[in-house]
Amino acid sequence: MKKITLLLGFLCVAFSYFAQDSIYYSVEQKFERQTFSVSVLPASQNTYLSIEETSDKKPRLIFKTFSKEGKILSEFDHEIPLVNDNKIEISHYHVLKDRILIFLTSYDKKQEKQYAFCITTTLNGESITQPALLHSIQQNFKTTFGTVLSPDSTIILAYFEQNVQKRTDRLIGLRALNIDLQLIWERELELPYDNDIVQVNQFKIDNEGGIYMLSGRNPQKNNVRVLRPQGGRYVVFYYNDATNKLKEFDISFKDKQVISALGLVNKNNEMIVAGYYSNNYSFSAAGTFLFKISPHGENVSVAAYMAFPKEFLTSFLKNRVVEKYPEINDLFLDHLIHTDEQKIILVGEIYYVSEQLNTDVTTGRTIIQNVYRFENLVATQLATDGKILWANEIDKAQSSISSTDRCGYNVYYINSTLHFMFNDHPDNDKNIRNGDRHRIETWAGSRIGVISTATISDEGNLERKILTSSKLAGGLLIPALSSDVVHDKSLLGISQGKEYKFCLVE
Repeated sequence: MKKITLLLGFLCVAFSYFAQDSIYYSVEQKFERQTFSVSVLPASQNTYLSIEETSDKKPRLIFKTFSKEGKILSEFDHEIPLVNDNKIEISHYHVLKDRILIFLTSYDKKQEKQYAFCITTTLNGESITQPALLHSIQQNFKTTFGTVLSPDSTIILAYFEQNVQKRTDRLIGLRALNIDLQLIWERELELPYDNDIVQVNQFKIDNEGGIYMLSGRNPQKNNVRVLRPQGGRYVVFYYNDATNKLKEFDISFKDKQVISALGLVNKNNEMIVAGYYSNNYSFSAAGTFLFKISPHGENVSVAAYMAFPKEFLTSFLKNRVVEKYPEINDLFLDHLIHTDEQKIILVGEIYYVSEQLNTDVTTGRTIIQNVYRFENLVATQLATDGKILWANEIDKAQSSISSTDRCGYNVYYINSTLHFMFNDHPDNDKNIRNGDRHRIETWAGSRIGVISTATISDEGNLERKILTSSKLAGGLLIPALSSDVVHDKSLLGISQGKEYKFCLVE
């Protein structure tokens, strides 16, 4: 879970003349100099939690529990424990039914060794344990430490990513633990390829402790203007410690190019890999694909791809473009969501970087600036056999030449419905309602804007409306300040200048 910057205070009257949603605001707060980060975590059905990390000489963790209405129920302050006087860095969190797992890392320069620890707290942060050593790795630089939970949240997989500086490195250190942090098994696993050929970037674990590892990095939004598929092989490895056997499954098609892929293990212990493919080697999505590996890594039970329906593409692309190039350019895959019916939803956003030429009136010199453009959202639901059940596009246009923290979106999957929230130009709601979808105004960071919301039902029906204005909200939506837990409450971060607050949308 990513780090963000503070949570809801107490209840404020909701502005609802824009929509029927109830919006509860927190009190306004300021970023303090010593506050390093704050993470928002859903704690239970009726509560949520903020964890503030300070950057004092003696860093601290401050826990605040909030009621559904935004009232502070409790507040606890703990000093972050040190290990051998080395600096401790918070990596990430997991919330379980009865506790919070906080993962920490530390690097010892003298020993050239990186350590990973875990401390646990109660759901309200009242008590905190001493750091428990989870993992370590010997190398002369820091690397990424990660953990994943099994679908039933009973097993934790702890790992360090491969050594990217050593292309011949084939080793991955894996540890499986129960939720009481007791070791189930550990293994230094050697892959059959050097990491310049196949590098594992995604790790998953099933309810029985079987490990799935997916190579082929999912492309991330950056400042590169011309993108190509990142190449490399998309491969799934399955490892079972009981048998000490490693299986390999190729994720590819004969005449198609996989351009992005995400994986998950569902409650049936099946490994799901889904994403977008291209008809050539350009970074453009022609359709979706789905691979399904049966439990225990037995075999590939589904391997299918399907082009985007032409009627879907022509709904926002010109007919002559669809006839010639039936693909969506610059579509980044952000989310792989599984439904209760074991269907799969892919959520992506069109993002690209363009150039803007300006002339300095004083010197007459031409200044070239990058413009970061965050545009339409694309949601696609796949059946269990990989067939596209529906595809929907949400019209959006945002741009920025500097800070991009106000661009993008938040998405939540609640009661079989997708909920999208994003900053928007105030004229777009009227233009779309008048049937003029191609007249989308770009929101370029102006405070005179609105927060739009779009919902897509399980049947694919799309509804869009204005949630509230930025003026009534008291600031702009900051997606990185919002909760990133897709299957839970819609908790949004609002900021204006040094002031910020949060709101719960129901």
